Amino acid sequence: LKALFGWPIMAKPDDWQVALSYRELGADAVIDAFADSDFNLGGTDARGYVFEASYGLMNEVWATGKLMSSNSIDGFDFGVDIVQIDINARF
Repeated sequence: LKALFGWPIMAKPDDWQVALSYRELGADAVIDAFADSDFNLGGTDARGYVFEASYGLMNEVWATGKLMSSNSIDGFDFGVDIVQIDINARF
């Protein structure tokens, strides 16, 4: 589940996007090798949210910051919080 606000494509200076998503990935939902390598450190059996914000720096160049927080669904108590900052360019 994901909600996105702002410009649909980051292409110009001062374009912005803000997104909030919720993820739930069961223990046997996918093979670990195919799970998202960033969310929950690439594992399964987790639920949590991802908050991301993007801002256009130049034409076709933007910065994105992400906060990912996940907790285990079953088993022992295990939580992972990750912050990422990216500079992206399209050419």
